[in-house]
Amino acid sequence: MNLDGPYRLTFDAVSAVVRSQVSGVFALGYGAAGDVFYVNYIGRSDADLRARLLEFIGSDVAFKFRPTLTPKEAFLRECELFHAFRPPGNRVHPSRPSLSDWQCPRCRLLEGH
Repeated sequence: MNLDGPYRLTFDAVSAVVRSQVSGVFALGYGAAGDVFYVNYIGRSDADLRARLLEFIGSDVAFKFRPTLTPKEAFLRECELFHAFRPPGNRVHPSRPSLSDWQCPRCRLLEGH
């Protein structure tokens, strides 16, 4: 998965470990014995990962995350995680930012759209 965590999905934990004003990707879920993390939802932020995670408080138990250098990197990593885990909380393929022509590296679903 190559994400930091897991951390409890609380205001204090998110504020302590996630910088604001950075793009990034995250997974919501819960842990089990032996370092297993069950993924319920994959998401990203193109501008403020901390603010985006704070929106999900109360929706799940724990989170993992990874800041990215660019919004494009966040999108590509979100697509990879979406295809790898097929989380139950994600009903549709991740969308790309408007006015971009970025393509999913796994399925090319967004090609030509």
